[in-house]
Amino acid sequence: MEDQINKLKQQIRLLTDRVGRLEERRLFQQDYTNDSVKSRHMGEANRYLNAGLEADRPDGANFGNNVTYWFATDTDTLYIWNGTAWVSEVLT
Repeated sequence: MEDQINKLKQQIRLLTDRVGRLEERRLFQQDYTNDSVKSRHMGEANRYLNAGLEADRPDGANFGNNVTYWFATDTDTLYIWNGTAWVSEVLT
């Protein structure tokens, strides 16, 4: 019984250490879920890369002056909004 208690204490110490390291870790862009940062927090010169089905590609006219990219996951096609239209390139 005492052996089991010691093992549990050891596991608790390890988990506590891991949680502490997670709390201290820096966050990077890939750590955030999609759409968690509102566009109002983005500057004027940002480039946006979005991905999804080709049919879900947004109308590029509402992007303004920002260069925006759309990767169609179903067709492996990369789209780049050039300010007036989508330009595409199939990736292989």
